[in-house]
Amino acid sequence: MDGEFTFFYDGKQIAVGPGGYVFLPRGIPHGIRCSGSKPSTMLILAVPGTGFVEMMTEMADPALERVLPPNTISDLDKLTRVCSERQIDLLGPLPH
Repeated sequence: MDGEFTFFYDGKQIAVGPGGYVFLPRGIPHGIRCSGSKPSTMLILAVPGTGFVEMMTEMADPALERVLPPNTISDLDKLTRVCSERQIDLLGPLPH
């Protein structure tokens, strides 16, 4: 929607700016990095979204009310737990 993101999948790196899109088939290991110099917004469509939507919803709820900086240990611990509960594998870190 706005800003810039870099998508990593299948040995590729693709930078996407405002109005761009990327299709990531289910089951393909991938990663996304906000690569612009300002906060950015993206829209994710996950079909079917079983597990993924619940993970995103649970991770987003506390972010609406907290003042902690992103990527704190508590966020990473929670992400690890929430993904594990939904059989979502975390494969980091992303390449530079």
